Amino acid sequence: MGYTNYWSPKKLTEKQVPEQFWKDSIKALDGVLSSGVRIGDWVGKNERKSGSEIVNATTLTDDQHPSIVFNGLEELREDYESFVLCFDGSWNFCKTARMPYDLAVKCVLILADKYGLLDEWSFDGDCEEEEYVKAHDLLFKLQLI
Repeated sequence: MGYTNYWSPKKLTEKQVPEQFWKDSIKALDGVLSSGVRIGDWVGKNERKSGSEIVNATTLTDDQHPSIVFNGLEELREDYESFVLCFDGSWNFCKTARMPYDLAVKCVLILADKYGLLDEWSFDGDCEEEEYVKAHDLLFKLQLI
């Protein structure tokens, strides 16, 4: 079993998600990519080169709930489970096995929590875990928190 993040997003339409959340997510994901983490599409293929590409490649479910979807990069064997933050109100989780893309997962979830878009969020460990501290420090450095 891999290192797991758990969350419960609010049920929101595209218009209900603040535009600043998307902008901050792009900036955070650019920071993750700049740190050397490589990110792929939802199955770990098709490497994403920018935060904008990740967010703009986001899909909408049949119910038109906005989402952010990505994985680690398969060619590096750094993929595990797809991260899917979909604002459909459904509890979800993502095992990352502590692969490098966990940094991106944590950054997006911290921002979603900051904007009040989650009803709950937790992960295996606590706020003193290396993975959480690294994400928090990156977001702080980028002046996003």
